[in-house]
Amino acid sequence: MADYSTLTAEEEAAGLTRIAQNPVVNAALALTEKDQQADATHRREPIKKGPSMRAQLGINDPQKDRVKLEHGHVIFRSAGLEVCTPVTKQILAYVLLGLSDSLPEKGLTEEEAYKHVVYNLELNQYCTARHVKDKKSAKQTLVKALNALSELTFEYAYTQYEKKSNGQYYPREVIAKGGILTLVQPAKAQKGGYFHQGKCKIVFTGPFVEFMANCGRVYMPFYKALLSVNPQYNPYSFSIGYKLQTHRFINEGKPGQGIISVGSLMKVCGFNDSTRHPSKEVIDPFERDLDKLQEMGILKRWEYTNAKSENLRDEQLIFSNFAQWKKLYITFEFNNYPARPRQAHKKAFKKES
Repeated sequence: MADYSTLTAEEEAAGLTRIAQNPVVNAALALTEKDQQADATHRREPIKKGPSMRAQLGINDPQKDRVKLEHGHVIFRSAGLEVCTPVTKQILAYVLLGLSDSLPEKGLTEEEAYKHVVYNLELNQYCTARHVKDKKSAKQTLVKALNALSELTFEYAYTQYEKKSNGQYYPREVIAKGGILTLVQPAKAQKGGYFHQGKCKIVFTGPFVEFMANCGRVYMPFYKALLSVNPQYNPYSFSIGYKLQTHRFINEGKPGQGIISVGSLMKVCGFNDSTRHPSKEVIDPFERDLDKLQEMGILKRWEYTNAKSENLRDEQLIFSNFAQWKKLYITFEFNNYPARPRQAHKKAFKKES
């Protein structure tokens, strides 16, 4: 990839907006509009087993059909379906945040990217972040998820500025694409295992590391408490929480930073839009998992409103009409909104001389 040059204030602002709208981790947390569905009828009971994910996605021939997972301009593709599960989303978010934190502040060239491809995931740190006590089970979950993620490929469209003979810079669309990661089996690990001395080795691809360093860095404040959400009880809290953070970050300082449509949140949760039991299968789980974010101290409050943030009348809060409910809005306020971890470098957009 080409070197960067200094950007104007306008170009830098445009670049930061694109990063906020299309961070790769945001794509990972909202991978598909058809997330795995779960029949959760009680706030404290584990989710009952529902239809298979393949049936829900309408995939019949595993050799012919591939899963296309997309959000914004980032597209993930895989022949496997495990990438759609909530826990796999959390694990992908965890390893991508770890990779992002390990990269230098400056952007990387293609050659430099290959010096940062190895990431050692420490089991103790992972269990602490996700509040997992059973390390044996954690190992099995990690290996299963990472093997599923090893089948992912990514595509990302971004703008590259090219300097013409007249001295002006002109944008052109470029697509970065390739594989993401591989889980390596250490020679000293127990037979058939991936862990040695409490660590497993993940090797990211060079193109993906280069992409993360130059285009996909996460500068959005992140509530790491979301990693500890138990998807067995609250399968939608993680996706909802991340979507709310992204929305707040993108619209910071604007009137709409604390309001979002119900439809937008339904989309990241993958709810069945044509369900015959909306209260049981959509509204109740939706409200339960929003309440969980408030219970965890991430949200200070949330409530239904109209598009102008005006409170609803009591009779409007009786949701007998599913179509009307989907047109409502949610106003929300974060509790102790985290500070931005770092400022974006001036390499959001690339220039070639």
